[in-house]
Amino acid sequence: MIFTFSNQKGGDGKTSLAYNIAARYASNGKKVLVIDGDPQGNLTKSFIEGEPTCETLLLFNEGNLETEPEKITKNLSLIGTTKDLSIIEERDFEVIYLFRENVLKIADKYDYIFIDAPPSLSKLSISILSATKYVIIPVNASPYSVMGVVETLKLVQKVRKRINNELELFGIIFNKLKPRVKFYHEMVHAVEDIEHHMIFDTVINDSIRFPEASSKRMPVFEYAPKSKSAEQISAFQKEIEKRLKKFKKS
Repeated sequence: MIFTFSNQKGGDGKTSLAYNIAARYASNGKKVLVIDGDPQGNLTKSFIEGEPTCETLLLFNEGNLETEPEKITKNLSLIGTTKDLSIIEERDFEVIYLFRENVLKIADKYDYIFIDAPPSLSKLSISILSATKYVIIPVNASPYSVMGVVETLKLVQKVRKRINNELELFGIIFNKLKPRVKFYHEMVHAVEDIEHHMIFDTVINDSIRFPEASSKRMPVFEYAPKSKSAEQISAFQKEIEKRLKKFKKS
């Protein structure tokens, strides 16, 4: 099952979500692969210090993956990235299909694959969606993030039509929310007007616990297991499972 966290605008906390949800599934005994598709490499840095032993760039080459994904825990592996990944933008559009082929070759080895997509319209983001089954769009209460939802939905529709007809919007999650911010409710209503039936019930509030946990290279549910943030991540994971059952039936 291949999930991608994507929003065409940055600052929505997609990397933190990808990190914590992947770790949550792995802690529950599922075999998980994380792929960092953003040249900024923040997801990679959440897991390891230094350079990754297996890079996302390799997924854009012909042939089989030459290096095994880096083992982080018993159930979680990482294909990390560096700024070198941005070179993909200079290569032919064939890279889109190479990435898709290579990810699908290794997909059966894992229960879940989670990909962090770059916050831009690029060959990288198109390549990632070409190999994806379900897209989750994180959004915060800012005009730019809401605009990113619209742009991401348009890109998903184009990729589904031209490259990957199995691609589906899995849902939109409010993330890094600050309910006391003046225009919070206005932004929430703006997203509801776009795809109200796809919004997750779970809301992830903005919290210092996330950066604190990340600085220790720990998921929030291990760093602060009794915190509201840990509860929300657990609730989100359970809601993903519940929604998966509905998608499989339809």
